[in-house]
Formats: sequence, C-alpha cells, structure tokens
Amino acid sequence: MGANEEIVKEPKTLHLDADIVNDEANEYIAQLDESVEHNDPEEQETGEIRVTRLGTLSTFIKNQVDSRISTKAKLLLMDQLEQLTIIMIKRADEYSKIRGRQTIYDVDLESAYEELLQPHVFVDQVVQTLEKQKEELQILAKSSLLRHMEVE
Repeated sequence: MGANEEIVKEPKTLHLDADIVNDEANEYIAQLDESVEHNDPEEQETGEIRVTRLGTLSTFIKNQVDSRISTKAKLLLMDQLEQLTIIMIKRADEYSKIRGRQTIYDVDLESAYEELLQPHVFVDQVVQTLEKQKEELQILAKSSLLRHMEVE
C-alpha cells in the first residue's frame, strides 16, 4: 500500500436482539411513567415535604406484587406511610430522650418498631393509666362534700 491509498473498512453489521430491544423500550416507558408521577401537581402546589414520591412507591409496589394499584390507592398508602413514619419517629425521639440523648439512633427506631408491632404493650400502658386515674377519681369523689347533696 502506498502512502496515498486509503484503507476502506467494511461497516459492521449490527444485530439487535428483539428481547433486549423490548426490555429497553419497556424500561424507558416505565421511566416516563415514573417521571410523570414524580411531577405530581398536588406536591408542587402545596410545597409539602413527602416521605415518599408517587413514582418511587409505584416502582416499589410493582416489584412486590403482580397486581396493579390505582393512583387513589397509592395516595392513600402514601398518607398511611407518612402517619406511621410520624408515629415511629416521635416514639423513637422519646426513647432517645429517655436514654439521655438528643440524637435518634437505630436502637431507638428498633424499639419504636417493636412497640408498634406489639400493640398490646401500648394497650396495657393505657389500661394501667386509666386504672390509676379511676382510683384517683374514686378517692376524689369520696372526699368531696358534694356527694352529700341530693340530686333529683
């Protein structure tokens, strides 16, 4: 070959696997759906800070079950998750303060979670408090001068 001769290469043939193309297309469509859900107008209007986003929740649900879930059901689930998060974080905050700390650690969240999973502990605490209040009210009633008044 001389200095002026060009080397001409044959273009490589690109073979596409239909399954890969379909998977990529489905993933792209899912991302588009998710981006639409991330632009939730309600979130943008209120400026609320949410624990999770609609698109993230949708992806999570799709990975857990084969069934579909309506947008209204997703919004309800988001609200319920936020309520549970508030309950957990407030109880974990109480545990951290009981333990003499200003910082919530994983042990505090674990304690709050265990308590949440065992509602009978909470119910027992409420019953004990009510019994104590009942006793206090009975003592108060017995010592009241108004108990001697007749009621018609």
